[in-house]
Amino acid sequence: MLSGYVDSAIKNYYDKRRAAINSGVEVRNVYPLRRYPATTRVLPLKDRLPPGLANEFTYMRESYDYPYKLMPDSSSLSKNADFIAPTHFVDSSIEAIPSRDKPHAYQMIFTRAVRNANGITEQLELRSTGTFRLTPLAAFLYLSNGD
Repeated sequence: MLSGYVDSAIKNYYDKRRAAINSGVEVRNVYPLRRYPATTRVLPLKDRLPPGLANEFTYMRESYDYPYKLMPDSSSLSKNADFIAPTHFVDSSIEAIPSRDKPHAYQMIFTRAVRNANGITEQLELRSTGTFRLTPLAAFLYLSNGD
């Protein structure tokens, strides 16, 4: 199955990338960071997956974090003189609902909300696909890369 081969290749890439970073190698993005205004912060991906997909979330999170400059932790914000107060936050999550008809198949749901600094949602995206012909990781990549 081609999707299984692609899934293995993606996981191999992120495993080797993570090992290189952990050994001190500076890894650069092979494509430019996604463009959000400087005052927009992308929050880490939220995990709403069933326990059977816990290992997959590691790769989903890494592929999601890779093209973004994620929100720094709050302890470093006050020390950073270049910090610009955020006006918007991008908040995303991934969820999987097991299929009733097919074992090991899921309905994957990706949610992305853009909220202003007051917490009011200004944009909401919901994307969904099944894993009948895709692996959970391939389905996530398909759903999350619709920018």
